[in-house]
Amino acid sequence: MRPFPSMTIQQILEPLAQQVSQLAIIHEETEAGKSIPDITMPVQAACAAVANLVQVGQDTANASSDEKFKQEMNVALEVVKNSSVNLNQAAHLLKDGSSSLEARNILIDGTKGILSGTSDLLFSYDESEVKKIVRVCNNVKDYMPNASVITHEADYQTYTKSVKSAVDNLLIRIRARADDLLIELNRQLLKRSCINIEDAVTSIESVLKAIIDDNQEAEPLQNSRDSFVGIVCEELEEIIRVLMLPFTETHDASQDHSLQNTSLCHDFDKLRDHLVNAQSDKEGYRDKLIENVVSKGVDISKKCDTTTQTDIANNCNSLQQHNRNLKDNTDTDPSAQATKKEMIDIMDNTEQVMQKQLAKQIAENFADPGSIIEELQNPAVLKDNEKIKLKCAEFVNLSDSLASTAEDVALFGSDKLNLEQTEEIRSASRKLRKVAPTVVNAAMASSSNIENQSIRQFSDGIATQWKDTASSLSKYVDGAMDSHTLIAASEEAVEKSANELSEAIESSNPQGILSKASDFAKHAGRVSTIAKREVENSEDPIFSLKITEDQKALENDTVDLITCANVLAADTNDQVAKDNLKVKKEMVRSGVHNVRKSLSDALDDEVEQATEKVHELEVADVVKDAKPVIPRIAEETVVEEVPVPQEPVQREEPDEQIPDYLTNPIAEAARSLRRETSRWSDSDNDIIATASKAAGLMGTMSKIVEDGSDITRKEIIQTAKDIAKISDLFVKYVEEIARKCSDKRMKENLKVLLQRLPTISTQLKVVATVKATAVASGDEKSSREANEVLVLNATNLMNTIKETVSAAKAASIKIRTDSGQKVEWRRNPAPKFY
Repeated sequence: MRPFPSMTIQQILEPLAQQVSQLAIIHEETEAGKSIPDITMPVQAACAAVANLVQVGQDTANASSDEKFKQEMNVALEVVKNSSVNLNQAAHLLKDGSSSLEARNILIDGTKGILSGTSDLLFSYDESEVKKIVRVCNNVKDYMPNASVITHEADYQTYTKSVKSAVDNLLIRIRARADDLLIELNRQLLKRSCINIEDAVTSIESVLKAIIDDNQEAEPLQNSRDSFVGIVCEELEEIIRVLMLPFTETHDASQDHSLQNTSLCHDFDKLRDHLVNAQSDKEGYRDKLIENVVSKGVDISKKCDTTTQTDIANNCNSLQQHNRNLKDNTDTDPSAQATKKEMIDIMDNTEQVMQKQLAKQIAENFADPGSIIEELQNPAVLKDNEKIKLKCAEFVNLSDSLASTAEDVALFGSDKLNLEQTEEIRSASRKLRKVAPTVVNAAMASSSNIENQSIRQFSDGIATQWKDTASSLSKYVDGAMDSHTLIAASEEAVEKSANELSEAIESSNPQGILSKASDFAKHAGRVSTIAKREVENSEDPIFSLKITEDQKALENDTVDLITCANVLAADTNDQVAKDNLKVKKEMVRSGVHNVRKSLSDALDDEVEQATEKVHELEVADVVKDAKPVIPRIAEETVVEEVPVPQEPVQREEPDEQIPDYLTNPIAEAARSLRRETSRWSDSDNDIIATASKAAGLMGTMSKIVEDGSDITRKEIIQTAKDIAKISDLFVKYVEEIARKCSDKRMKENLKVLLQRLPTISTQLKVVATVKATAVASGDEKSSREANEVLVLNATNLMNTIKETVSAAKAASIKIRTDSGQKVEWRRNPAPKFY
């Protein structure tokens, strides 16, 4: 059995699995000699649930020309039909008082077959529907290159009409598929590709019109046309790749925790966690982490200044040397503990150095990326061949720097970035690189025929597309960075440009005054933009009012500064104009300082409030906390809506650990979550209490996977239900944090994480039922396959809960003290070597 990709499949399988799980438990109880209840009603319900599905599947198979699909569908249909017959036969036999081996075997064969057969049927049908979309994608992809032969109006009308109709219909189907997907990242990838295709098709129509009107076969326009056709084809290939993921590989990219797909910041966190908690490195995991950290660190350092490169290189070398030293000692030796502490200190230092360097690059490159586009569209520049070539070269360099810096931010990562947000940065960077050459082509075409309105419209359209992408990228990058570091780097850039402006004023160079005043204003404007984005991101009215007041003052002073610079440039001997510009320069500097201080003070206040909440507890205080018991979940309970309970959640005892002999991935993921929750007291913190409880239950699930022979079917099913129940409770508690958090980015991050959990826990229940029926029927192959999916879902659940705990902790800082929020984050004692 594979993880199911769509809401449609989940909505069909979940209630069926619930009914089948009851039948599987009844079968087990008959083996133990218990009396048999009348199962006619649940059997009829299960059979009725799939009857309509069988008819739809039969009709679809009959109408299909795909022989492979017809064969797969017919096999699945036969299994479902036979299973329905078996279930009805078993129900009648058991109702008549027969508890024979034959009756029990018929019952378990029916329960196993109806669930696995329905699953196979749904997957076959789902795959056939996806392949239909893929065929249309390929048809559109094959048609797009015909743009190269369009030279007349009639051909243009035919081509654009055909493309628009085909693309519009295709994108409707792709978006509908995206809305049905369970995986948020895959949904996001499809929808982003749809937007990129729409933009590219619009640009193709515009450039084709310009080519027809130009009548000169201008090479820049042809290059632009080919570039946009290429973009459409590439996006269609990406759509095909994402659509086919459920049928080719593990398809939840958001849960891909391999080292190659994580950011450096998250690798640092993993390495810290391993150094603090692991007793040894027999599997070589620490070696792999350090190798990955060093590789990514070197990549980021390549764009840094010489001093920073040296610092990062030295730190990477030290990490490797310390790791070699660890191999010469057991991890519990005092010398090993000291080495681990030094390694963590090195990582802390490296993170700080990289954060500052990235913030510096952002301050320089993202000061005002849109201004160079305006210069490329300036008629005076377009008429001058030398100027247009110079500006195009500057634009290409800037575009590359923007994309490169953003890619470094994504590679470095931060606690603010989840995988979806990281992909947004990477996607916008790729789009910026792809669109940049067409901006140059459009500018060159405009310079050759400046009066051509079609060319002008195309040039304006593609320039707007680039500016919008650069603006989005700037917003993503700002949101990913530590605000303190970013603001400090921006103010440093302002101070540097202020000094350069002072020198230009004293030199009485008109062009220098205008140029340096413009640079100074750009950097001041960057600070203003950061402030506006912080206000847009906040739901705290007091914070927003103060920052807006300072930001508006800075914005007005910056406008006045440019006016003063223009006056002085017109007459550099005007002492009054010179004095006015100097005064205004100081006002802008002061305004930048005020904005930075207001933002920093607000952030410091949040940290101070959090520090007051997060205080050290003595071990005795943790142990003596009252631990009321949560009632056991009844077997027949179906969790539909879980209200936030009034009673505290059952707390896990500090010494209740997952047995060391369990070494499977589920056990490791559960231990990792338990280590995270053990950092915090569960007193007055139901988020930690439920997360810790989930880790304990997952320890039981790890036993099922590793040593299933001693586990009853009832325990398999019940454990999955208990995990789903505690997961639902966890979601409710975190939703309360998200509701009161005043930071919109953090709120959205929590929302994305919380959306994953019900899906994963639902799949866990379904797969546990498949596992139980496979065990009952002695089907080792199905049992192994179910184990694989159990491992995937269980580790995904643990990792997502762990990530959500960290996000909830961060979001708690952004909750006002007068909100009535009661969750407290109190630290348990840290490891000894800290």
